[in-house]
Amino acid sequence: WVDDPESTTVTVPSTVTGYLLQFLATLVPTLLIEGILLLLFQYSWKQNWKAFLLVNLLTQGLLAVASSSVTAHSGVSAWYLFFFLLPAELVVMLVELYLYAGRGLLTGHSKGRAALYTVAANLASAVLGYYLAEPVWRLVVSIS
Repeated sequence: WVDDPESTTVTVPSTVTGYLLQFLATLVPTLLIEGILLLLFQYSWKQNWKAFLLVNLLTQGLLAVASSSVTAHSGVSAWYLFFFLLPAELVVMLVELYLYAGRGLLTGHSKGRAALYTVAANLASAVLGYYLAEPVWRLVVSIS
């Protein structure tokens, strides 16, 4: 025990910083991959960037909140992938299918192409998310 009050001061890093870092660490790669695929599927960036950005902010935001809650309680493990991440990615894909193809938020091509884009983009970003999940979690924990 130390009698000097200054030497016993404990600072707790902001959890908000950790959550923001986690969100950005998943959002940025998702935007890059899905944005490239949007262009490869020959969608006009000028016509679709707002819908693309809003849909990804919504779905990645919800995924980040849910993921933070699960990992704070259970950590990241193979079970995390199996019981949380895969079903969560499926829900994200279904929401994006509904918004892009069902509601027609992607313009310039058929609803079928929007659906195919959504499946391809979500599979690509989910695979990347799988490989980034543990390193991102460790980075966020070390920084925050």
